[in-house]
Amino acid sequence: MFITKKILLVVVFSICSLNALVLNETPVLTKISTSNWKVTFSVDAITDVAVSIVDVSDSTVVRHLAAGVLGGLVPPPLLKDSLRQTIYWDGRNDRGDLYGGNESNLRVRVRAGMTTQLVSLIGGEPYSIGISPTNQFISGIVAASDGSVYVAGQPAEFWHEHYGQTFITVRKFDKNGTYVKTVFPIPSNLSVSSASKWGVVDNGDGSYTPKNLNTSLPILTSTILGYMKHEFNSKLQYIDRDQNIVFGSRNIMKIRPDGTLADDGIAKNLMVTPTFTTSKMQGEANITPLKNGKLLLTGMFNIGGSSWTTTQTAPDTNFYRDGKVFLIDPATGTVSTWLSIDSVPQTATERLAKLGGGAYYSALQGTAVDSIGKVYVCDRLHQRVAVYDSAAQYLGALPISHPHRVQVCGRTGEVYVLTQTQAAWAGGCMNTVKLIKFASVASGGAPLCTLMITSASIGRSGRSATSSIAVNDIDGVVTVWIGVWGQGVRLYRDNGKTFSLIKDMKAVSLAENKLGIENPTPDRLALDQATGHLYFNNSAYNLYKITDWSDPVTRICSTSVNQRLYASDIAIGPNNLMYLFYGNTYNAPVRRFTLDNKHAPANWSNSGKNLLTPYVSSRAAPCSGMRGLAVAQNGDVAIMAITKANRSLYTVGVYPDTGSSDTSWGFVRCSPIPGMSGGVKYDLKGNLYFGAGLRQSTIMAPAQFLSDTGFKWGVGSIIRYDGKDTGSIAGSILGTTATNAAKIYDFPMSPFSADRFGGCLCRSPRFDVDAYGRLFVPDAVTCQVSVGDNSGNMIHRFGKYGNIDSRGSLPGAPLQNVINRSEIPFAWPTAVVTSEDYMYVSDYMNYRIAKIKMVYTADNMPDFSSHPVSIEDNNHWRTPAFSLTSGPIPFSGSTTIGISLPGHANLDFTIYDAKGRLVKRVVNGHFGPGLHHFKWNGKDGNDRTLSAGLYVYRVKAGNHLIVSKTIIVK
Repeated sequence: MFITKKILLVVVFSICSLNALVLNETPVLTKISTSNWKVTFSVDAITDVAVSIVDVSDSTVVRHLAAGVLGGLVPPPLLKDSLRQTIYWDGRNDRGDLYGGNESNLRVRVRAGMTTQLVSLIGGEPYSIGISPTNQFISGIVAASDGSVYVAGQPAEFWHEHYGQTFITVRKFDKNGTYVKTVFPIPSNLSVSSASKWGVVDNGDGSYTPKNLNTSLPILTSTILGYMKHEFNSKLQYIDRDQNIVFGSRNIMKIRPDGTLADDGIAKNLMVTPTFTTSKMQGEANITPLKNGKLLLTGMFNIGGSSWTTTQTAPDTNFYRDGKVFLIDPATGTVSTWLSIDSVPQTATERLAKLGGGAYYSALQGTAVDSIGKVYVCDRLHQRVAVYDSAAQYLGALPISHPHRVQVCGRTGEVYVLTQTQAAWAGGCMNTVKLIKFASVASGGAPLCTLMITSASIGRSGRSATSSIAVNDIDGVVTVWIGVWGQGVRLYRDNGKTFSLIKDMKAVSLAENKLGIENPTPDRLALDQATGHLYFNNSAYNLYKITDWSDPVTRICSTSVNQRLYASDIAIGPNNLMYLFYGNTYNAPVRRFTLDNKHAPANWSNSGKNLLTPYVSSRAAPCSGMRGLAVAQNGDVAIMAITKANRSLYTVGVYPDTGSSDTSWGFVRCSPIPGMSGGVKYDLKGNLYFGAGLRQSTIMAPAQFLSDTGFKWGVGSIIRYDGKDTGSIAGSILGTTATNAAKIYDFPMSPFSADRFGGCLCRSPRFDVDAYGRLFVPDAVTCQVSVGDNSGNMIHRFGKYGNIDSRGSLPGAPLQNVINRSEIPFAWPTAVVTSEDYMYVSDYMNYRIAKIKMVYTADNMPDFSSHPVSIEDNNHWRTPAFSLTSGPIPFSGSTTIGISLPGHANLDFTIYDAKGRLVKRVVNGHFGPGLHHFKWNGKDGNDRTLSAGLYVYRVKAGNHLIVSKTIIVK
């Protein structure tokens, strides 16, 4: 017996304090022949177990023997319907090699009753809104009377080229530009009744999950913020008299500052009479409220067809033609002409020349109203800001080229104009934005000061490249907030004759975001099991890795200073090589690299390079035709991708690794699968798994989601095919069946793009299969992750909806509006990878990665980092080669811990409470031989005074460990 009775008693005590689950019989590893062993153990209830052989000399797992839920349906070699288990081990490790180490170091480890604990959230920095360099714009900035400023952004990673849709994010900042809270996506701490107006699924426990309108991108509301069939159709417009935030164009919707909806969330149609033809809409709506409650609308007009071409016209014969300012009565939806100008160019070519930018600009762009009711209109056709009285009588103008937005300071009467031009060419344009301040119209038109905001090349001309402005006058200080396409938000102080930059939110985001990247949307994940380094890409398919989880630092993966690595999918093989579906273009191959980013020769088709496959369709960001990449233990590579022009036809292909760098690989199997598919994995036995949008009637989802439309459209299952050559993938994978499949798992998985509105099938999830054969499955629709065994039993499901303010139980600084709950928060979990003890989940919509500890209620060989309590005997670790003394015990105020090292070592000294929760890391660094003293004042890592009670020291030096106790008294 390798574990002493004393150890067993202590473990049972620790288990009972958490749950009734107990290991009834000490796990025993018995050698029965030269290379054969027997494992026996028992538990006192039906539970999930994970059994492995561990070499305690270096704390490594030699062999993952079995894992599953005990009962009638268990994965082999577990015995069905038995609480007492006997498993035979052939003495081989996971790679199939005989164990060659010291047999006295072998132990059997049995873990039971998996739960999860949130360890950290990396990323999720709230200033990241608006910093995406492609297809990203700020869709409105408005200032409230109390000095608060609301910013709405539409990130490129949530934009869809076919649907013309994108996802709105609304964030609140204080007058100094300090983040306060996220208004939308909705907070998770609203009441279910008030949240229901957004469109949510009631979880029945006081919580809710937003409904997915469309799983091609996260559209988490049934309001007009989720039906943006045109990029500018749901712009942030103004703050009304009741301090509601008003969104819209033809329809408007009001949001209260707490994130609830005013007017029951019903969008009001502003343009009832005469009828506005939405399918022929062009331009960008700008709505300005008047003192009498009516609204002025500019920038939005009808064209002759559904889209612009160089021969398309904007006819001047219909009521909603360009060149008008419309007066709207919101009570009746009656629209009249408040102002009209003539000779507006009609063709796209003429408009491009005369309006100073893309053909999507209108002749009359932005408007503003000052404190006495004068109306300021950005007249791009006549190159001026024209000023009118409330009856539309012309009062004068400020001559200015290409006015785009205008604001007036109510206290000073000074006029702030944002100008914008675009010089277009094939595939892009130069976007130039300036801020110009005038004293007044009566000043003669001479500007007081001018500031160049940006003059940058952008990848997409016309409608995306918009700018926003808000003037905030609080306590006699005027700040000007500018939002520019691709540049984010900047705050400037008005110094009279100059502007000074107060805050660049893009710079703040890059400085404070632990992911430290633009387009901070972690998408695909891969984990180096040996080092714990996590690799991930973002929505632009740049490749990064995180190497140090105690103080996470994101590193750019590149072969040289000028050659970054791009990947639409990632896998790390058992040979410690990195496989990338390489590139950020529509067609790319799989390439192989070493983990230090050097080429690993593969020589596809005698190319002499590191190519593993031919070029297939990968589809550039934000969509991906590359649906999965996996590497088997023998080096075989499986890919799932589009291989034909038909966007709904995908294949799974397997390329065998011949082990030679000068042999052309063959494509040994290629089978069609449905477009709604995603994720490919191998297990240690060589079985192949992939995900598809099968409509399983037995799917194990929370009951409240089964009738939800988004769930029905976007959720699928995982299919397993056994062995490399035994199970053909060829056949039908439609509806609820998969021909020749060994197993279809009922764990819900999403997002599978639901092609409900036309366009491509873009989004797909990524699951993981660990060394035991357990499945870890993300579900963006339910905001949960499922863990199941290989026979299809659910082991554990965790997660609840939460926006970027939701931090689980983690501290929230520097956020001001942290929502702390015990559940692990997700908004759109799309990918999972696992190590022996941790899960990593990419939360795409919250811009962050969650690191999650797998915690077990019963563990005969606890990991001291999570369960150090009551460990009285360290005999299953190496005999400590160092000593620890502490005193006084108990203590009040402070105590001193002395650690004596015989030589140089990395010293990791941490303190835990009686429930095994980390409260403080005292030190983690390299120390020389001798006695080292550390003083502890009874406070945690956040300098908060701890309550009286038992605390545990865990001190590790190299492979040696000491665990000791102390007590705080008051």
